[in-house]
Amino acid sequence: MAKLTKLDTVEELAVGKTLPALGAYVASVGMEKALQDYSKEEALGLARAAVCSFLAEVAALRDLNDEVPM
Repeated sequence: MAKLTKLDTVEELAVGKTLPALGAYVASVGMEKALQDYSKEEALGLARAAVCSFLAEVAALRDLNDEVPM
């Protein structure tokens, strides 16, 4: 199992912002379907949704932080 790394503040916020994308993906597969019953393609789709959403949210939050003086 991979060791989790410490996330910075922006990354922590981005993790929370991925929930709608993950929820939408799970709903498209079927809410009644357990994760252990996902096909390989469905599991990869969930991972893809998480990673793509996370990266987009980090980029958006970092852009926002660059524009707003702290």
